[in-house]
Amino acid sequence: MTAELLVLRHEVAVLRRQVGGPGLSWPDRAVLSALARLLPRWVHEHRLVTPATLLPWHRRLVTGSFDAVFAAEGAAVVKIPSRTPRANCYAERFVGSVRRECTDHVLIYNERHTRTVLAAYERHFNSHRPHQSLDQRPPDHDTGVVPMDAAVRRRRILGGVLNEYHRAA
Repeated sequence: MTAELLVLRHEVAVLRRQVGGPGLSWPDRAVLSALARLLPRWVHEHRLVTPATLLPWHRRLVTGSFDAVFAAEGAAVVKIPSRTPRANCYAERFVGSVRRECTDHVLIYNERHTRTVLAAYERHFNSHRPHQSLDQRPPDHDTGVVPMDAAVRRRRILGGVLNEYHRAA
């Protein structure tokens, strides 16, 4: 009940500042996103900020984080021409894999968290994830032979977003 009152009060404060439709600032979005998690699910449908509103905010934040990481390393983000799939197909494929398999399932909080998540995915991508061009082996494939009758163990990565399966030696 307290969370619902806080959300309502903040929404009213935001609406009072608006002349036209509500234009939320990043602090407004952060407060409403954090408080919305405390509300009962049935209340979400009748709020100014719904789960359908929160998802695009998260996507924009992740996109900005990607650009910030590259800019911090001194790399320029270059936009490729539209409808030219061969212009940068390797980067497109990798970024698509990162998004589909990792960042679409994780709520990114800040640049440090982005770096941690991407580093974990990079380790998974290079040491465990199968690649078609390498006969379904990862780039850092260990050629050591493990007996086929050994038990299979699962290792959860990023809280279970990614799973790696290994035979116990």
